[in-house]
Amino acid sequence: MTAQQAFRNTIIVLATIAAAYAIYRSLHILVVLLIAIIVASAVRPAVLWLTRHRVSYGLAILAVYGGLGLSLVLVSAIVVPPITSQLSDYIGNDQRLAARIIDTQSWLERNVSNLTGTQVKFFDPAIYCKRIWQPPG
Repeated sequence: MTAQQAFRNTIIVLATIAAAYAIYRSLHILVVLLIAIIVASAVRPAVLWLTRHRVSYGLAILAVYGGLGLSLVLVSAIVVPPITSQLSDYIGNDQRLAARIIDTQSWLERNVSNLTGTQVKFFDPAIYCKRIWQPPG
């Protein structure tokens, strides 16, 4: 192997490592972009249907995404309150479940803090679970 080939191969390896690192660092952006492309592809037939019925393209996009956002808000408003009340009933009735939820929250906070490099606190179990679960000690 000549010096020129070794230099070329080294450059190729370094460029590959740099590209892999760039993809790794921008992975969350790529995931969001992929989700955005999937959502845009899913709502495109509705936008085209509105444009065929004499609605301008921009207004059709706005209407479809507005309807999608409104339906997400309505579903959340319908689903979240029963889930939270049922979860609070479970926590109130089972001390072990409360301890597991708090342990899971602590685990998530540690992992998110390690990944992001910042201190993360979802909620303080001592405040919210004071009457339900007392930590030992």
